[in-house]
Amino acid sequence: MTLAAIRSTALGHGLVALLVEADGPGVIAVPVSAREGITLSAPDVAPRPTWPDMVAGLGDVLGGRAEQVLLDVDADARLCASVVLARGAGEEPRRTTVACAPSDGLLLAQALSLPITASEALLRLRQVDLDSEDLCDRLAAWRAELAHATASDAAGS
Repeated sequence: MTLAAIRSTALGHGLVALLVEADGPGVIAVPVSAREGITLSAPDVAPRPTWPDMVAGLGDVLGGRAEQVLLDVDADARLCASVVLARGAGEEPRRTTVACAPSDGLLLAQALSLPITASEALLRLRQVDLDSEDLCDRLAAWRAELAHATASDAAGS
């Protein structure tokens, strides 16, 4: 999954991070706070939280590292997330998952350049319907807006 954009919800009650499936049509909306949205949408401009570096440092001290962020749904179909930690050397390190808030997982993935993976259950239950022509048009407009914002940000630097 790749972060495509940060947008307000249809009802205007918050923000969501839109993640696009790398090799497919899947789009997932992950609720984020205003601060998280700013950090995720402008990582080079917004103040970066310090806790992801602390997590990486703790992993180093304990002989491990964060490998990826997994997005999933729990038994009640609520969005959940975990970080996969690998410990040990060799071809088969021991892997452990640690639960986290989905938005925290996104921040950690961005800060440490970790891949984000969505479970099949999440894609099946919570995927944004891209068959809707209106949504396809909006997603295309968001991508164009994001590309324009990124280009104008780079020109202003």
